[in-house]
Amino acid sequence: MNRLGFLVLALSLGLNAGLLYVDVSRRSEREHRGRRSFPGERGRPMDPEAGKALVERHLERLSAELDLTSEQRAGISAIWEENLPAIREARSRLHELRSQLRDRFAATEIDSTAFRALARQAAAAQVELDSLTASTMLAEASHLEPEQRKRYSEIMPWVSPGRMLGRPGRPGPRGR
Repeated sequence: MNRLGFLVLALSLGLNAGLLYVDVSRRSEREHRGRRSFPGERGRPMDPEAGKALVERHLERLSAELDLTSEQRAGISAIWEENLPAIREARSRLHELRSQLRDRFAATEIDSTAFRALARQAAAAQVELDSLTASTMLAEASHLEPEQRKRYSEIMPWVSPGRMLGRPGRPGPRGR
């Protein structure tokens, strides 16, 4: 074999090894993300204590970012005490429906009619969760002054509805 042949062979082996490495590392990363479980992770059921801890962190953040009065904090805390059980239940139902969707999709034979019906149920459960989250945010906003509501709108997770308990909002343009 001439030098050009060896060069092509070496290049081919290098490219294949690189592609194999990328595939294995991505698969490993996906598996790692799949095993990850922390309180409030989107789509996972939330135990009551983890939910309370997330609400407390949310209240601490709002207090720090918005300079809440003790009356405002108490009002917002009462909103969460009232709404958290319904949010937790909606999250749990959505998690169960998504789990059923995954199981049905992975089955040997897919019943497309049943799969679509289950997908509609999951979509309705997501809408319910988003509605509960939006209602909670509106109730929180009713306890805020106009300047606080402006800042609130900058720090809340508007990109993905329903994330309020899953991932805290990113700091607004002021870099807080």
